[in-house]
Amino acid sequence: MPGFFTTKPQRYVGIEVGAQSINMVELSRSRSGIQLEAYAIEPLPAMPVHDLTGIPAKSVAQALLKALGAAGVQARDAVMSMPDTQVISKVIRVEAGLSTSDLELHVRLEAEQYVPYSLDEAALDFDVLGVSGVDPQQLDVLLVVCRQETLDWHQAVLLGAGLNPRVIEVQSHALARGLEGLSRLPGYEVSEPLAGIKRNPRLAPDAVFCDAAQLLTACGLALRGFD
Repeated sequence: MPGFFTTKPQRYVGIEVGAQSINMVELSRSRSGIQLEAYAIEPLPAMPVHDLTGIPAKSVAQALLKALGAAGVQARDAVMSMPDTQVISKVIRVEAGLSTSDLELHVRLEAEQYVPYSLDEAALDFDVLGVSGVDPQQLDVLLVVCRQETLDWHQAVLLGAGLNPRVIEVQSHALARGLEGLSRLPGYEVSEPLAGIKRNPRLAPDAVFCDAAQLLTACGLALRGFD
């Protein structure tokens, strides 16, 4: 499994598979900053947003491959979102100073309290957020769990489209990152969230403006790659 948390190169494509469309953004990073290189919104047949895995991964991969080609995406490293309904996400507190192995054991024991299925069927990951604001002797740790078959489906979609799965991230976390990251850029406006980001000259400004609201999660996903 690639883990829900991972990283690095200079181009990333962020992919959100929604109930009605694939929303995709390619970002590049250089010394001059981050640039929007390409994007696409590829319509899909109506799908149950609470469980995308009911649709064959191959058919979604074909739609994604079509979108990648039409948009001229060059990046091969991908970050994809997973709907919140398919994920258990919780911030837990653990004692500071634990060894890596003890921390992993503690997190697994904590997960058993919240996961309604066997951990043998689960994909589990965690990220240490930092010192707890409640108790400086403890750390806040973000615990993220989903069914292994769900993670496998998302990986299969990316691999089927010729992409390298780098990160699978919770959808709401990606949206929050997109909003936060874009709001820090000079020129950002609530009514025009992509106004502060540089654009590849081949992208029509009016089209980007019209589609911006639908691309925020995908932007957050692509930005995740540069962490």
